[in-house]
Amino acid sequence: KHPSASIKRLFKQLLNTPYASSFLHQWKKAPMELVFQNTIVIFGTKVAVVSSPEKPSVFVIDSGEYAETMNTFFNDIWKRSAVLKWK
Repeated sequence: KHPSASIKRLFKQLLNTPYASSFLHQWKKAPMELVFQNTIVIFGTKVAVVSSPEKPSVFVIDSGEYAETMNTFFNDIWKRSAVLKWK
């Protein structure tokens, strides 16, 4: 099976949860040219960077300025991302 088929199946399962029917979120797909090797989580003034599963590690930066910069990056990517619509 093609990996994207598994991903699509996973997202369909997620969309069938009570949380997914909430109006407080929206699912989007970032442009294909944006490939990230890490996961970035922004919460308050903290930014956590989680490495790839092959060599797991995480570091957290507690900086309001850095969190604001990362939020700016997120908002730019969000604006350029396509809304996911599932059948």
